Amino acid sequence: MKKRKIILGAMLLGTLTFGTVGLLTSCNDNTVNPGEDLTVTWSGVDTVTLQMNDPQPTDLLEGVKAVASDGTELEVRIDTNSSAQYVDTGYPGTYVVYYYAYLDGEQVDPDDTGYAFKTWVVERGTVLDNSTFDTGVTGWSGNGNAGSVMEYSWDEAENALRVDITNSGGEYWNNQVEYNGLNLDANTTYEISFKAKSTTGRNIGASIEVPAEGYAVVGEYANCLGLTTTDEYQEFKFYYTTTEAKSAIKLGILLGRFTEADDAPSTVWIDDVYVNKLEKTANTSGVVFENAENVEISNLNELETLPEVTAKDANGNEVKLTKRGVVPTSFTSTMTLANWAEEYSYTDSEGNFSYVRRQITWRFSYEPENPYDTYNGDFDLDSMFWNLEENGHITIDFVDGTAVIKSTKDSSTEADWAAQIQQNNVGNTLTAGETYVLQVVAKIDNPNVKTLRGEFCATPNANAKFDLVFDAADTYQTFTSQEFTPVEDVTGGNLRVGLLLAEYSQAYTLTVDSIQIVKVSE
Repeated sequence: MKKRKIILGAMLLGTLTFGTVGLLTSCNDNTVNPGEDLTVTWSGVDTVTLQMNDPQPTDLLEGVKAVASDGTELEVRIDTNSSAQYVDTGYPGTYVVYYYAYLDGEQVDPDDTGYAFKTWVVERGTVLDNSTFDTGVTGWSGNGNAGSVMEYSWDEAENALRVDITNSGGEYWNNQVEYNGLNLDANTTYEISFKAKSTTGRNIGASIEVPAEGYAVVGEYANCLGLTTTDEYQEFKFYYTTTEAKSAIKLGILLGRFTEADDAPSTVWIDDVYVNKLEKTANTSGVVFENAENVEISNLNELETLPEVTAKDANGNEVKLTKRGVVPTSFTSTMTLANWAEEYSYTDSEGNFSYVRRQITWRFSYEPENPYDTYNGDFDLDSMFWNLEENGHITIDFVDGTAVIKSTKDSSTEADWAAQIQQNNVGNTLTAGETYVLQVVAKIDNPNVKTLRGEFCATPNANAKFDLVFDAADTYQTFTSQEFTPVEDVTGGNLRVGLLLAEYSQAYTLTVDSIQIVKVSE
């Protein structure tokens, strides 16, 4: 056989971690070429994806084969100079192992594909770093939305995550602590579990969301299932079932407003947070739920007439369900729109878990004159249908059918959306091909304030912002946005209107008499 010496230069394979990176050289000075027309075919070297805490591979040669084109099976050895020596599923990362083929004890020439490499990728999966908060809150973040106010910190005495809430906002999702970067498998049921307590008995919920998809929730309505904390630690569990694999997932623990008890400032402690994969995917044992369709109500008395959710197993036998969920109270009637869920579940003698959630939507009974009108655009119902974001410089009150906005003089450089009055997701409809404008009727008592920002968003078609120019003191004027003609119908959460109020260089009182969408006449 023809023998020759070869040195193979370093190959660029992306970022290699957990392995010694250097020149790939032959393990001895002699290489062998098994015939001028022979090449080596490798098998068992496809990339392997594992999740953290999966069993660790113990034999990095297992399944790896090299066969010459004449059918000769070759010996395979690991290049110990350049390879990862192990694959540790306790840590996420990429592990690369290089192989050489040998014939009769001599290395096959790499030019004749006498080498190969195999990559093991260990993904985070659903493993949370610092889930017990023994040393701090690294890896976790806090998120107060839409005027809500919260702070999170490590409570060393409790060895727990502490969340101090001074403003719960108006929605269940307004205050959150979250962990990002998880991965989910397809057709799998996950159980989120943690323990929590609070000073006021406020609600607590959980969600799994996809930031890259507009924070779409994995598993319908699970984030609407708010449960109640006490002043003693309790364990809380929430279930989600995937239909497809997802990456870069956000886990959120939700502390917004479900009941009037959530209005009071409170402190919540959270500990021992885990995302567990159930061995058996839920709802695969043939259980059939009845009367679990989602419902919409406009009167709390309608709750008493809702049909009872029942279920039968695969053999048609009725089963006893466990029910969980928030019980709405009179606070709901003060809101324009609210969602909550009732969860019904059953576990059979073989451990098969089945569940369903019935979402209940409360919608204030209100019919606008036109389908494109803002709801309560003239403020006859005070703040009803309007979301308010105030801060230390801006306050918003409602007086005699107007919104009175006061700003104190300050040199703040906060973004223009830091304080606002806005409305979205209340059912307005802009029809494709029609033309609309946003009109604001308002006056201001300080002629030195020349501009404030208005907003007329109708995504995904447009995001139109316009300046309101005040050039007369204490006189109502009508300000009109640019025209907008949607290419498709726009409704619900895709439509947003409002005033952005971050003008802090002057003290002023802005009185708004009307904020309305107007259809332009043909």
